[in-house]
Amino acid sequence: MDDKLRFASGRWRSVLATALVLSCLLGSCSRDRSSADARWYRGNTHAHTELCGHADSTPTEVVRWYRDHGYDFLVLSEHNLLIAPAEVKAPPGGLGKLLLIPGEELTGAKDVIGVNLPKVLRIRTKGLPTTEGVRMQVDAVLAAGGLPIVAHPASSKLAAQDLLPVGAFSLLEIHNAHHRDLRPAEAKRWSEELWDELLSTGRVIYGVATDDSHQLKASELAHPARPGRAWVMVRAEALSPGAITDALRRGDFYGSTGVILTTVSTEGGSYRVAVDVERTREQASASQWVGRAGDAGPPWEIRFIGPGGRVVHRAMATTASYPITKEHSYLRCKVSYRLRGEGGTKIFHAWTQPVFTDGRR
Repeated sequence: MDDKLRFASGRWRSVLATALVLSCLLGSCSRDRSSADARWYRGNTHAHTELCGHADSTPTEVVRWYRDHGYDFLVLSEHNLLIAPAEVKAPPGGLGKLLLIPGEELTGAKDVIGVNLPKVLRIRTKGLPTTEGVRMQVDAVLAAGGLPIVAHPASSKLAAQDLLPVGAFSLLEIHNAHHRDLRPAEAKRWSEELWDELLSTGRVIYGVATDDSHQLKASELAHPARPGRAWVMVRAEALSPGAITDALRRGDFYGSTGVILTTVSTEGGSYRVAVDVERTREQASASQWVGRAGDAGPPWEIRFIGPGGRVVHRAMATTASYPITKEHSYLRCKVSYRLRGEGGTKIFHAWTQPVFTDGRR
């Protein structure tokens, strides 16, 4: 069968008032709660093929790229189409370890990714008010047994007031490599400001990084729609659609543009992170990001961030920790690495998920 294939038509937070009970609960309900068999899997939840009409490669070619670059899983999230993994023509040598998870990008009012869907969803939301349309998309994904991710909020011009009434979603693309360079004026609001605004209202939202790839064959290696510029590292007990989806749902993952972590822990009443220095440097050296002049700062930086996006602690190191107390209703962490060269400074990040201390579930 050729590539014009047919298509198949937890919250886990819990806290109590005292510091002793808080520490205990964070030990049992933190990102360390997975079994000893859990491991990190690298994957992308947003990728396109020529079937969308504005990408340059077949499903087989896209799958081959991710397989050859060491990814563990991939969601081919075509616009209003569902590419059934069983119908994808495998590249020479097969899929290897690469797991294909069925998905779809629902377009219309705005865009929502549906992960691990059993069938294509045809939801007509074009022309509807933003909140109503996004709610219909999210509800349709959930009703089908999938996991919704609100896509590229800046290019969709989404604001907190649009998303707050949509009560059922908990995943937001806080870094979309494709749209980042196309709309630099909106980058600040699009990347993290909106995330912190939603978190500060009491919502449980986890941040996803993705490349939203379209162009494998672009002559310019730094083209913003090329693959490999952002991904998620998911901690799961197995490389299966169910295990990966469940880990994403409970926030057991981090987003990255090149920084690789060895530790993400909220056990014992402290938020702790540690960088895999060697693997991060390897990723940075091979990256297609373009260096930018004037990006000053230390080579390594770890920031713990609380309500309103305020940095509550900063460490110029590759390991750091910060106590989890009720002083901050939530804490998340951002790790940065700067690689200076003749073309300027390349900066890479990892975003870990918020841990909550204010009783939200």
